Amino acid sequence: QQSFCYDTVLPPQASNGDTFDVLRSSLKRFVHASTIGAVDRLPDDDCSNELTEESKPNPLSEYGNTKLQSEFAVQDSNLPYSILS
Repeated sequence: QQSFCYDTVLPPQASNGDTFDVLRSSLKRFVHASTIGAVDRLPDDDCSNELTEESKPNPLSEYGNTKLQSEFAVQDSNLPYSILS
């Protein structure tokens, strides 16, 4: 099995549905590169517990919030996927 990566350029008005339609037609697995900013910690968190997949998301920036929303879109896409942070 060959692994490859390519870019697909969609118009700015393209929706997540458009993006995932293109991906569904050509991919076996979608790997989404996210960020720890999608989860983040509350300001009063003493960091005594590690962050895990079960940690409640708490993005503290617009960037983190955007990444969190993109994770939700990937999860709802019906594509086989992996999300890396």
